[in-house]
Amino acid sequence: MAAVLRAKSKLPAAEYDRSLVWGALLLAAASAHAQQPSLPAVQLGAGMHLIRAEVADRDATRAGLRRMVALAGQLRDALNGSDLDGFGEVLHANWEQKRNLACGITNPTLDGWYDTARAQGAIGGKVLGAGGGGFLLFYAPVERHTAICAALPTLRRVTFHLEPQGSRLIYIEDNGYAG
Repeated sequence: MAAVLRAKSKLPAAEYDRSLVWGALLLAAASAHAQQPSLPAVQLGAGMHLIRAEVADRDATRAGLRRMVALAGQLRDALNGSDLDGFGEVLHANWEQKRNLACGITNPTLDGWYDTARAQGAIGGKVLGAGGGGFLLFYAPVERHTAICAALPTLRRVTFHLEPQGSRLIYIEDNGYAG
């Protein structure tokens, strides 16, 4: 059986207006310009990385991963408290934390794009996709989106929609199972 599932958010139904968060997200395709041939990390879902033996300080790596877990809680709290700029600030803190886990998680090109977006009004962001790029997701006030896109002409803006219902089966092969 082959199935494709959408990820389900573990966040409880919150009081914030989701359209305000979703509308402030800006997605840019970066994969054609930012591919890294090899990363010293293996991508494991949800943005976590298993660092290979060449990382010298495993305790520091574990501490960094624990800080990222704590940031996930802060992200939830920001959303549930309707602190939307706080949501962006936690994304930024996670960017900084993740890029310090191991070399190859980002690269000078991605860092430059991220810094440019921040200079144009993005509060935070995240790299999406494996291989040192794919997409950059920015959280920024809607009125800053045009300036961010203008400052990053090599990236292509991607229109997307989030699925509020959580996990749903969107494809299943004919095998007798009902979805």
